[in-house]
Amino acid sequence: SADVLFNLGILYLDGQIPGVEPLARLTQALDSQQVLPAQGAPLPCRTTLLALDESDPDEAAVHASVAQRLAFWLGLDEIGIEQASRFDTLSAAQIQHIQAQLRVLQPEPAALKSLAQMATELGISDSRALLFAWRCAQCSAAMNEQAHIDSEDLERAVRLVLLPRATRVPLAAPE
Repeated sequence: SADVLFNLGILYLDGQIPGVEPLARLTQALDSQQVLPAQGAPLPCRTTLLALDESDPDEAAVHASVAQRLAFWLGLDEIGIEQASRFDTLSAAQIQHIQAQLRVLQPEPAALKSLAQMATELGISDSRALLFAWRCAQCSAAMNEQAHIDSEDLERAVRLVLLPRATRVPLAAPE
């Protein structure tokens, strides 16, 4: 059940959520980081959402209100199982080190402004996407043990978070 999955911290969706009420409860839990049990006070939760969309082109995909709350939209159509198994995973110690790096990362107003401009140029109006891209750029810098976000971190965030959400192609700068 969803309550058990929320308590584990990972919610796995395979296809559409049946009905409006379960969809509303899910998006509310993702936004508030709280689960509302049938009785009693809300319970805090930090949830990782994995949504698997195996729909055919003529079928309904993951609901838009859920898709907006996903940081990364990954297409695995061209990656075989043997290729996927070659990716390195991070150990708990590596994750803790990256988290420590995130705490000392210097604020970058110009970098955030650059990401916001790119989101606008790509036709992205959802502020969640900008937040996800910013967090991606920060994590990229932290993983590379940098004190500041650089252009490669921003490019990575645009590629991984903003481009899959793009609704238009930005105009090329005049030469």
